[in-house]
Parts: sequence; C-alpha cells; structure tokens
Amino acid sequence: MNTIISDEPITILTIDDEEAIRQSFAAFLEDFGYEVLSAPNGKVGLEIFKEKKPHLILVDLRMPEVDGLEVLSSVTQASPETPIIVVSGTGVIADAVEALHLGAWDYILKPIKNLSILLHSIEKALERRRLIKENREYQEHLEFLVDSRSKKILEYSNRLKHIADKTRQFTIKQSIEDLAPTILKTLSENIGVAGGSLFLRNGQGLELIYALDPGHQKRVIPLPPPPRSVTAHLFEQKEAFIVPDIHTDERFASSGWSGYRNGSLMALPLRDSEGEIQGVVTLHNKLKPPFTEQDLELADIIASHSMEAIRNINSNMALRESEQRFREVVELSPYPIAIVGPDRKHTLLNDKFTELFGYTMEEVPTMDAWWEKAYPDPEFRAAVKKHWQMTMNGVAIPEDDPILQDRKVICKDGSARTVESKIIPIGESNLIVMNDITDRKRAENDRNKLEIQLRQAQKMEAIGTLAGGIAHDFNNILSPIIGYTEMAMVEVAENSTMERNLNEVMKAAERAKELVFQILTFSRQTEIEKKPVQAQLVIREALKLLRSSIPASIQFEKKINKECGPVLADPTQIHQLLMNLCTNAYHAMGESGGVLTVEFDEAVVLNDGDPATINLKPGKYVRLTISDTGQGMTQAVQEKIFDPYFTTKAQGKGTGLGLAVVHGIVKSMEGDIRVDSKPGQGASFIIYLPQVESIVQSAAPRSSASLPCGDEKILFVDDEGPVALMGKQMLERLGYTVTVETSSIAALEIFKAQPHNFDLVVTDMSMPLMTGDVFARKILETRPNMPIVLCTGFSEVVTQENAQAMGISEYIMKPMVMSEIANTVRKVLDGL
Repeated sequence: MNTIISDEPITILTIDDEEAIRQSFAAFLEDFGYEVLSAPNGKVGLEIFKEKKPHLILVDLRMPEVDGLEVLSSVTQASPETPIIVVSGTGVIADAVEALHLGAWDYILKPIKNLSILLHSIEKALERRRLIKENREYQEHLEFLVDSRSKKILEYSNRLKHIADKTRQFTIKQSIEDLAPTILKTLSENIGVAGGSLFLRNGQGLELIYALDPGHQKRVIPLPPPPRSVTAHLFEQKEAFIVPDIHTDERFASSGWSGYRNGSLMALPLRDSEGEIQGVVTLHNKLKPPFTEQDLELADIIASHSMEAIRNINSNMALRESEQRFREVVELSPYPIAIVGPDRKHTLLNDKFTELFGYTMEEVPTMDAWWEKAYPDPEFRAAVKKHWQMTMNGVAIPEDDPILQDRKVICKDGSARTVESKIIPIGESNLIVMNDITDRKRAENDRNKLEIQLRQAQKMEAIGTLAGGIAHDFNNILSPIIGYTEMAMVEVAENSTMERNLNEVMKAAERAKELVFQILTFSRQTEIEKKPVQAQLVIREALKLLRSSIPASIQFEKKINKECGPVLADPTQIHQLLMNLCTNAYHAMGESGGVLTVEFDEAVVLNDGDPATINLKPGKYVRLTISDTGQGMTQAVQEKIFDPYFTTKAQGKGTGLGLAVVHGIVKSMEGDIRVDSKPGQGASFIIYLPQVESIVQSAAPRSSASLPCGDEKILFVDDEGPVALMGKQMLERLGYTVTVETSSIAALEIFKAQPHNFDLVVTDMSMPLMTGDVFARKILETRPNMPIVLCTGFSEVVTQENAQAMGISEYIMKPMVMSEIANTVRKVLDGL
C-alpha cells in the first residue's frame, strides 16, 4: 500500500526514453496503488510536472533533447521538496556525483534485477518528503502559535522557538554518537533536568547511547523489559508519561539507585514511522520539580524531532554505503569492462580494460576497431564477429565451440591473453565483461600434460609387470631346454648329425634367452652390468655405422658435446637405443628425404615443476635429442608409441618393440624420455640420463677351461618339475649327491629333520605357498651360515645386493646353463 498525502493517491512521474522501462515501472508500481504518469523525454516530462505536480519523479540521465540532468536542475529550482530518483544505465561516477549535486534523492543503476529495490527507494523518498513537509508544517504551526497566543504564554512560545532552533541542529549531525548528546542537552536546557539517558534498540535489547549522569544505568535493557520497570510500562502505554514520585508509585519496582533528588520522573518513546518504539529517553532530577504536562509536551516534541533526525542519519548512512558500493564496483572492478552502443561504438572502457589490453577509447572507439587490433587473423576475426551477431540475435553458442575455448586477444604490446566474455544487454546497449583466463588455461594445459605422463607411466608399469611374469614362465621353459641340450651334447659323437642338430637347438635357445632379456629390459626387471660410460664415444661409433645404412636423401647433422660427463650404463644398450630411434627417424622421412639431427649435451634439472622434466630428480644430466623432419605424429599416436607391439608402419615393416625397448632401457638407467611432435612438423625424441662422477675401470672376468666338480650333498628346490629334474641330473653329472623337492614346505621339513645332512641348498625364488626368500630365511634360522644359492627368472623383491644382505651366498638368473651353475656351486662350497 502506498502512502496517502492530503487524502490523494501518490502520483509518480516516470521520464525515460525507453518505452519498455516506462511500461514495466508503471505495471509494477500501479500494483502497489501508485498513480503513474509517463514521459518519453525530458521536455515532455517538464510539461507534465508543471501541469500535474507529481509527488515523485523517476528520471533517466541519457535522453534526447532535454536530458536527466536538465530535468533535475529545473525541478529542483521550481520545487525542491519534490523527490527525484535517478534510474540510469550509465555507470560513470561523474554523472552520479553531478546528479546528487543537482538534488537527486537517490541513484539506482539499471538494469534493476529486483524492482523491490526501486519500491524501497520510492518509499524511503516519500517518507522523507512527508517528514520534511510535516517538519515544515510544524514549524509553521509553531510560528503561528507564537504569533497568535497572548503574552501569558509568551514564555512557552519562547521555549518552543528555542526548541525549534535547537532541533534544527539535529539535522546537521552525521552520526548517532554525535546526535545523542545534543538531544539530551537540548532536553536538559528546555526542561531543566540534571539526569537522563537515551537508549536505542540494538538486536534483542535497548543499548545505552548517552547519559547526562553516567555510572548508574545498565548498558543494555533486555527486550521484553523487566516487569514493573519504567521501560516495561512505556512499551505497554506506547505514550510519554510522568511519574510524580517513583518511590511511592506501586506500579514500579525499585531500581536500587539512591541518586534521585526527588521522585519525579519522565519517560519518552522514540517511535518509527510505523509507531514501533525504537528508543527510550528517561529524565529525572528536575532542577525545579515536579515535571509538568507542559514539560511533557515540550519533551515529546523534542523526542519527535530526535527520532526524525535518527531516521535521517540512518537513511544517509545507507545512502552513503550504497554510493560507496557503486563507486567500488566501477572503480575497483577486477574485470575489463566495455559498454557498446547499438551502433557498435564504445561508450565506456574501464581502467582495467586499458591496463590489461593497452588500448584506450581513442584507439578503439568501435567494436570493429577493437576486433581489428585484438584479432589480427582474418578468419578468426570473422568467427568472432559471427559470434557477436549470433548473440545479438539471441542465438545460443555451444559451450564446446572452439572460439569460446581458446579466444586469444592480442594486446597492444604484442602479447596474447586468453579471455572469456559475457555480454549483458542494457537497453539498446550491451555491457561486455571480460575475464582474463590466461594463467588458468596455462595451468590446465600443464595439468593435462602431467595427466598424460602419469597415465603413460602407469600403463608402462602395468605392461612391465605383465612382461616380467611372461619372462618368468618363459625362463622356466627355457631352463630344461638348455640344460638337457647341454647334457645331450656331451653324449653325442663329435661332428655327427645329432651334434649339429643339438647345436641348432642351442642357438635357438640362446636367441630365446636374448628375447627374454629384452623383455626383462623393457620391464626393468633384470640386472645388467652397468658401469660409467662416456656416452658420446658410443654415440659417435654408432653414427658411423648409421651413415652407411641411411639413404643419401637423408641429411645428417650432428651436434655432439665432447665434454659431457659419464653416465652409468651398458654401452650396448646406449648403442641399441640410438640405432632404434635413428632408424625410426629416417623411416618417418621416407624416400623423399629430410634432415636427421642428433644432439648430445649436458643439462641441469631443477625442482621447478617443468612438465618436461617433472619425472626426474634434480641434478646434472646428459640430454640426447634425435629429431627428424618427417610427417610427425598426432597426440593420440604419441600416447601409444611406447606400448609394446604398437607400430604405425605397414604390415611386415616393424615389430612394435623398438620404442618399448628404448623406453625400458632409459627407465633402467633412471632417466626419462619424451616426444615432441605435431602432424606435418616432424618429431623430436629427448632422452635425459643422470651423470655420474667418474669412470671406474672394471676387473676382467675370470675364465675356466673345464667345469668344476664335487661330491657334496645338495638340496635342490624348484616348483617346476622339469626344471627340478634337469637341475638334479646336471648336478649329478658334476659328481654331487642331489635331493630334489618341488615343494618349498616339504623341502623345509626335510632340511629340519637332518639339517647337517646337506652341504648346500639351491632354491627357486617364485614358488607357491612359500617363496624362495622366505624359505632361505627359515633355512638360516635352522642352520645359520648354511650356503644357499637363489635362482629366479625375475624378482621385484630380491636383487644381487639384498640377497647377500639376507645371507644368501649367490644369486643366479634363469635360464641356467651348466657352466654357470657348476662354477657358482663350486664357488659357494669352496667359500670363495
């Protein structure tokens, strides 16, 4: 319901050149009982104002002919008591300040998402208008009383004039803390009291704001007030009252304060526009007691003006807070903002826009000028313009549109920033809010690269585990093949057909053994002999061989740093990975030719989160880079190239094991390999290998002309029956007495029954129920210092080093050959 002034409905004049806004305001306000007049421009609005005298005006600033500022100036001069609320889409601070200087009562920024904000501003302005009018009428009424009353009430009239003069001071106070002392001092001067307090509602109680005689008042009076208190009686009566003698009035309980000079007391309510009590004033210790009805009337007048001043202070504080928030939105916006008119001309570019992109309004006065500078690529610029037109036509743009995903703006300094933007219609104009997401995009790209690397590492780890398992089973198959073939070759005649056949079997078995070694190398589950190597020397030798096998159409470029430090590696493996990568490189270039570049230099890896070296520990490395100018690879291919048996070559042209083996070799050296390639732009493989301090010369291996034999007792344990039988026969041929078991648990029982009946235990590692390392530990618990030889196809648990730490004498890799087992057994038994 609207406020009624002089028994007439409130009339509101809306002046705005946008018909839709005038209609929406009228429809909304008429529902609340307001009568709404409309004007399409300032000129018509001023004519309606002169004729209809509306109670309140809503005006836009930007209008043709007569704008909002001219309307403000004209209306304020003609009728300063008429409230004018500016409702404008301009966010320029200067316009807002000028409007307030010209007399605007409030300033609301369009678009208004919630029209209740407008309703609240209108009600606040009408209430202020009513209070100003009442104050003016009351002042006129007081002056009338002064002029009309006789000399008998001259003193009373003078008191009223004094009160009027004093209460005018209330309006200049800017805070409650400044106003409260003025109120009580005005009451003290005009009523003649020495004591009094002012309380205002704050949350669930009344808070003491100021006291003439501080020290005895409560800081907070709870609501509802205590029974039989002066405050409780005031809330019940809702009117000011006098207590002739607080000591004898049975309606009131004693406060316990003994400072009353006399019992006379006055209580005054401070009411809001709805009549609700928002504050309390109590007065006591009248200098000339008791309080009179005339005192009560004058005090109530002062209290009424006090509440009006309090309401004004609260309204002004709210207005200042609103203005401050508006100013902060405009001045401190962290986003670049542009406002574009219907003709695609910029009407505003905020400071953040110029700070981020470098362009001023003079440099990009229109959207077309902005597009020209921000998007120099014609095709991309055309796509951006198409997006703009689609948005203007209300067509939704898919979220996965590539233009939205990667819209790079070229700044004035030549740098590129990735931005996303939001277009918000404002009448016929559009507000464009941009967000710089360059850092976020960079972080997302880095995270995607790291995720790809993590998936690749996890995949290779899983494949490596599978490869190790295959190698273990294959070694158990090869062991009896090689063992029985060796034993058979001893029994056949030299140069016989059978000997030749068995030699071929041995050759095939050796090739199979090498294949298993390759698999274990890939899976990083075999120990190879590594030593400090000057990798540049191996590379130079390998490149000599490559040059003769690579077609003449391939140009060879070498950049080898001769001063690089050594790496801990097997020279054969360095040779192998170089040959594999270079062969792949010239295959990628084909008969058309190209450039194959091999670079070798030193690099230092830092702990700086670089995706290129994220898998490496900080330190000094050598870096081998093999690049070609071939057809390149897609991202999908790059994610699979290190998978075993994956190949992009034609059928019969490749095994798919080359890069998988390279990956295994690099990882076994605690290095890392990555690929950098794009379709049509060639490929580069970059390998990092850790440097070591120095080169240590290894001792020459020992040789033996014949197989050593013996007559000791050996317990041989392997869960594979053919392997166990082959081991028994092989050792018996060497003169040993052999007890064989295929169960580690049964073997342990046999040993515990007669622990001193054996001179040596030979055990497999991977066995069901009890593995070889656990079996060996239990053997040593039964008989410490018992010689033990551990055999395995692969093991992630036991290595040569920790096997010795566990008390195991020697460690043999399957498949076993007779010479290796003969030498190892004799070495252990002799304690060498």
